[in-house]
Amino acid sequence: MRRISAVLVATAAALALAVTAGSASARQCQAGFSEARGPSALLATGVPCAQARRVAVTVAQASPAGCMRSTKTSVLLRTPCVRLGFRCTAVRSVRKTLRVTCRSGARRIRFTY
Repeated sequence: MRRISAVLVATAAALALAVTAGSASARQCQAGFSEARGPSALLATGVPCAQARRVAVTVAQASPAGCMRSTKTSVLLRTPCVRLGFRCTAVRSVRKTLRVTCRSGARRIRFTY
């Protein structure tokens, strides 16, 4: 009985460590965009920064190549938006910007536009 509980405690500790390490893999990437209106505040989880930049630039292009659609007063994200294997959604923030989140399984890319 003691051996089983010791194994359970060790397994639980290993899982807790794995969850903590997985959540810490989010990294702030250098946006590196030169245009005034483009993706910024790029955050990648489980994705290299180069791939996160590629997805953000592709999504930020105007339709039909990208997912951005503009009206006279605002910029919207076309739905559904699937680019380079990532499904993207957007939420409008207070400052008239879009907070875009792109997901593919556990991989996540977030940026503002």
